[in-house]
Amino acid sequence: MSQEQDTTATTQELAQQRTDWALERTRLSNERTLIAWLRTGLALLGFGAIVPRLLEGIEAQWLVNLLAVLFVLIGTVIVAMGVHAYRQMASVLTDAEQVIPWPVIAILAGAIEVAAITILILFILG
Repeated sequence: MSQEQDTTATTQELAQQRTDWALERTRLSNERTLIAWLRTGLALLGFGAIVPRLLEGIEAQWLVNLLAVLFVLIGTVIVAMGVHAYRQMASVLTDAEQVIPWPVIAILAGAIEVAAITILILFILG
């Protein structure tokens, strides 16, 4: 009977360990996905900022500015969507400790949004 209890305890420990590893993989996947969202949003923000330089020869400058503003706005929306998706998944993973604390993510996303607003203001004024 003692050997049977040891086997059951070992099986339960292995099952718990596998569950913990699965939670860790999911948490890491969530963080990689957030980084991908942020990278895409930043790329669009950067592209929106350089579009006027790339298209200087076009006579319809309003069209160039509109295109730049659209890229900046789309980049801003993508950053917000990424943060929202990360928060939703992180709330499901209550057992797994998040390596990136929420205040850090909020500050990073806020800085990206401030950069986007600054770029938009420069387009409107310039």
